Amino acid sequence: MALGDLEKAAEMAPTRHTLSGLAAAPIYARLVEAYAADGQMPKALATLDKALRVAPGNAELLRARGSLLLRQGDLDGARAALEKARAADAREPRLHVELANCYRNLGDLSKAEAAAKEAVRLDPRSADAQLALGLVDGALGRDAEAARALREAVRLSPEHPDALFYLAAIELRAGRAPSALPLLEKLQKLAPGYPRGREALAMARRMTQARAPVATP
Repeated sequence: MALGDLEKAAEMAPTRHTLSGLAAAPIYARLVEAYAADGQMPKALATLDKALRVAPGNAELLRARGSLLLRQGDLDGARAALEKARAADAREPRLHVELANCYRNLGDLSKAEAAAKEAVRLDPRSADAQLALGLVDGALGRDAEAARALREAVRLSPEHPDALFYLAAIELRAGRAPSALPLLEKLQKLAPGYPRGREALAMARRMTQARAPVATP
């Protein structure tokens, strides 16, 4: 649904309470994500604040707030919102993905690992869940396990920029530049402005060329 359609749907949605909170919570959560994707962070936060005034304990809205704060770098605020969402309803795999990423960025790798494993348990076919687990394994120095999870993320979502980049990073760290090179070339085509993507691609090319056998006359 386009951003304009989401705005109209939110305007028309009821704001009465239901047993689980705001009846229109999914619409508001999608609208917040659309605003964030469009770079309209003030509108995203204002929309969340409006919805949370009606349903302060709604798990979906709290997850959306935590996700937004995580994207803005407010790790403590994100953790508070995400943990409150988990207390309200712990069945959403994306919630555990975001908790894993938040805990990892805070340096709490034990909690990050538990959250990532729970995300994979809830939805083993989620590329984001496998990515979160791979990133935690990488942070813990378990490169073989990280590579396994990241390969699964790429298999599930072959055009996932983060999965491509971080799998390539693991391959480069292991000295497997020829394996990293096609991942980074694909990333360059899909997301030319990906942070550090060009630098990693240049490194993979240099390392691959250095490994190439020298032709004899």
